[in-house]
Amino acid sequence: MGFADYYFNKNQDFIRHIEEPPKGLLRFITVIPAYLEDGIFLTLQSLKDTFLPEGCLEVIIVVNYSETDSDENKGINNKIYFELIEWSKENSSNELTFYPLLAADLPKKHAGVGQWVLHEKLEWMKRCGDLIV
Repeated sequence: MGFADYYFNKNQDFIRHIEEPPKGLLRFITVIPAYLEDGIFLTLQSLKDTFLPEGCLEVIIVVNYSETDSDENKGINNKIYFELIEWSKENSSNELTFYPLLAADLPKKHAGVGQWVLHEKLEWMKRCGDLIV
């Protein structure tokens, strides 16, 4: 992959979550964190209703919570995640694809924005690498 070798060598424990190749000419990848975000569906619908550029857009939604979160918060996040799976099946197309991911029970030191940004940056680089063959 060249441009990202440094990151992958440094993060060898990275596990890829999206195996399928990009659909068509991938132009943009957007990553949205979601923690107790019941309004996430309005955000996603707004993206869907927006005029799309030529090519494809992928939206990765990362529902996340820490191992120290309350059972109530974990339940809310799990419910949102499973609703996102169904919503994504009904609303994805060749031009706009939604990928919900669940980062559950993260160690407290890895929970929050910093760790998921690194992880999804790696996911993004792998996806871009799929296009560089």
